[in-house]
Amino acid sequence: MGVSNLVQYHIESSINAAIAEASGYREEAERLRAQGSLRLVVMSDEDLKELAQMLSYYPSRPPEVVYHELKAAVAEQIRTAKQWVGLLTAKPYRALPMSRN
Repeated sequence: MGVSNLVQYHIESSINAAIAEASGYREEAERLRAQGSLRLVVMSDEDLKELAQMLSYYPSRPPEVVYHELKAAVAEQIRTAKQWVGLLTAKPYRALPMSRN
């Protein structure tokens, strides 16, 4: 069984958010994390179980435990959506010169 595109993209994007944060790109990291929150909220139970399988490790953190942690994280993201949903708005990259010709 292969990894779903959504789960694979979620993992890659989470890594990119961590790299952005470590590199000092706070706004980019916040935007990527907000996108990650949205992805978690829209993931199906099947996708969450697949993600849990990928994030688990035996014996201390089996997939069932990780799945319940993810379900709790989804509930938290829904509860706090007002705090992160505004970060999803695309903003122009400030380093690009804006011509007014």
